[in-house]
Amino acid sequence: MKNFVYILLISLSFISCEKYIDFDAEVKQPKLVINGIINPDSTFDIHISRSLSVIDNAELSIVEDATVNILDENGGVYETLSYYYDGHYLGVQKPMNNQRYSIEVATPGFEDVSSSTAIPNLVSLSDVDTLGVEDVDGFKELELTITFQDIANEENFYMLEVFAADLVSGQVYLNPMSMRSDDVTLGLDENGYDTQVFFSDELFDGETKTLVVYVEDTRDYDDYIEIRMTSITQELERYARTQNAYENNYGNPFAQPVQVYSNVEGGFGIFAGYQVSRKKITF
Repeated sequence: MKNFVYILLISLSFISCEKYIDFDAEVKQPKLVINGIINPDSTFDIHISRSLSVIDNAELSIVEDATVNILDENGGVYETLSYYYDGHYLGVQKPMNNQRYSIEVATPGFEDVSSSTAIPNLVSLSDVDTLGVEDVDGFKELELTITFQDIANEENFYMLEVFAADLVSGQVYLNPMSMRSDDVTLGLDENGYDTQVFFSDELFDGETKTLVVYVEDTRDYDDYIEIRMTSITQELERYARTQNAYENNYGNPFAQPVQVYSNVEGGFGIFAGYQVSRKKITF
């Protein structure tokens, strides 16, 4: 599942914040940038680049001579990644469920950087019901009733997505669908739509949770829809929210500055884990 890039997924270059700060060593000195989103279905794939200071007008550059070690939860070297191409360092082993991993990156001329994360527990979609409805303006929608069992006594974070699927010459094309919902858990207002909805189990810890969301009714021309419930770490939830906010504010001189979340010590970027549950609804 190397294509969790669909979640913002998530770009392979760290976006610095837009705000005025004093010039000091932190600003002037480039740092290493880690981007690695891991899951138990794929081997490790970590992108390494260097940041730019606010007085540097060069292009962002990849790092090709780093030593990248993945450590297990006991501190032993789980795997040393090999440079592949365009800043990507690849491994041959996959992360395991319920394990915590750390990454350590070193390259000449830069401060060593590190981070840690875990693979969150997979939460399966137990049931999905669909119903054709119309909104107050007569617009045809599909009402999706999604049920899953939250894991008790732990803080869980999720991302919900719905895709319309088309089969063309044997290829599957997935198009993200905008969702609306009245469920306060999802944080969408009455007229709010989004293709990626992030939420936590703060209001339903350990319960069987039912979500009701509405999407456009495309049964007349799509082959099926696919619902994805992604279990994500808190670090990834924070990164996704702040990056989305940054992108929404980009180019707006009146917007509040947004600091994109980073969990990398000594540098910038994100190292985080996820797992995906899928449910296909065939028309």
